[in-house]
Amino acid sequence: MITTDAWVLHAGPAHQESGDPVPGELVREEFSFPDITENEVLVAPLYGSWEANMSHALDRTPVDVCRQRGEDRMVIGNFGVVRVERPGKAVTRVKEGDLCLIQAFARTDQDGYVKLVHAYDAPGTTGVLARRTKIGEHLLLPLPKDTRYSLQQWAASYGRYWTAWDNWKVAHACWRSQVRTDPADMDPPPLAFG
Repeated sequence: MITTDAWVLHAGPAHQESGDPVPGELVREEFSFPDITENEVLVAPLYGSWEANMSHALDRTPVDVCRQRGEDRMVIGNFGVVRVERPGKAVTRVKEGDLCLIQAFARTDQDGYVKLVHAYDAPGTTGVLARRTKIGEHLLLPLPKDTRYSLQQWAASYGRYWTAWDNWKVAHACWRSQVRTDPADMDPPPLAFG
């Protein structure tokens, strides 16, 4: 087991399953989780990004994620920059000391769409609101060594980027289903923002 200092969210009262939920709060305490497997990496979170699912977890809307996961308590936080401390035996993409972004796609379907989110509704996952956590190698994206962006910028922007990209692809496909003219042939060219 690995024990670390963390900001922990406890499950809400069992009698609050219906009606107005009692909001949760983060409590600083020790948190333990199983040691890494051969395909996991022990990491030290450096910077995190507060995302909407973290607010949903605290508000317990639309669900109490602790109860949904079948756990009494959990550590939230699924976007940020981490430093690799110890890779598992089968890990090949990252090494000790690497700086990486965390992806939140704990489980996806056959088309790559997210089914369960790391450190939100995926059972057994631990978020970045801890001094140490573990994550599957496939969810780590190594940062470029010569990046011109600060670690804080990487942590704050990444979660927004993939959400915006997915939304843009859907909006673009809808627009293309209605407009037969190639955008390159349009005068003036289409203007889209939002």
